[in-house]
Amino acid sequence: MSIFSIQLPMFRGTPFSYYWPSLRKEVQIVKEEDPMEPFMSVNDDVLTLRSGFHIRRISVIIPLALLFTAVSILYLKDRSIFFENKKKYAANEIKLIKKDIEEMRSLVVSFEKKGNIGKAEWYKNLIKKDEKKLEGLNVYINKKGTVNIFTHMEALAIIDDDELRTFKIYLFMDCIILIITLLFWILLIFKPRDAEIYFDRQRQIVYTWRSGRVGAAAFDKVGLRTNNTGLCIILNFETKKRDGYTPKSTPAISIDKLVGHVSRDYIYTLGQILAFMDNGKEALITGDSFHRPQEKFFLRDYQKPENLEQRIEAALKDGDRFMERYQTRTVRGFHDLSIKK
Repeated sequence: MSIFSIQLPMFRGTPFSYYWPSLRKEVQIVKEEDPMEPFMSVNDDVLTLRSGFHIRRISVIIPLALLFTAVSILYLKDRSIFFENKKKYAANEIKLIKKDIEEMRSLVVSFEKKGNIGKAEWYKNLIKKDEKKLEGLNVYINKKGTVNIFTHMEALAIIDDDELRTFKIYLFMDCIILIITLLFWILLIFKPRDAEIYFDRQRQIVYTWRSGRVGAAAFDKVGLRTNNTGLCIILNFETKKRDGYTPKSTPAISIDKLVGHVSRDYIYTLGQILAFMDNGKEALITGDSFHRPQEKFFLRDYQKPENLEQRIEAALKDGDRFMERYQTRTVRGFHDLSIKK
């Protein structure tokens, strides 16, 4: 089967080494000054690449944050104007309702004289509703200072329970929009830049870190899986409490597009990685080394863990069990939303 027809799994991993013979045979690597995304650096000993979070950040998170911010500002401005004018509106409404009540009382007297009790009772019910509305409108008038949400809810509770229920639904939806806006900005401000994934040719290992946890594997034991947003590399990561190890996949590496990736999109990139690990930088770049500047506008990076080398060596142990686990169990990955250093 051609390497270009492979289909990487989404939930379990496949050993990268399984595809090496086909990659070496079918993929012709062209040396370039810039090996293109997702590669960040190439030198004699190490190749690094980055996740696709920076693409998702620019293409999805920032536009959505701006959109929700604009909606939130318009909402807050609209509510502010609404509450600022509520006393004036209530005063005008009270005048009109009082006038209507006087007219309806005259009609009640008239219908009672004519013996039309049904019509008289109908107007009496309207008068009761308007009197209840007057009581609610007076809540705005009697409020010291600016009318707020709680004043409005107190008035609606008197005027009409259905209106209060509808207002609460809209208020809940507005709160959801404000919370989403806040979460987007928290993600933009506090989400660290992902650590790069390191391919060490001299030691034939792969390693990285995330949220204080180190992940590593021998190059011939690294796993691969895919999702709609990119290629995921499976390494043997420390557990949260650092009392063991578990196969986990890195955040998705995007290749030339945001979503809709299929396995053939990664073939050339995988061929480049293998060519470097087999033959060094001369197989990949035309210069002595390559370095791509980091994406700007991140306030911090994932901190390099303490005792990194010792922790890498510990993660490399028991590689056969690591491979067996990621091929037979669902592999969970690190998501883009973590803001822990």
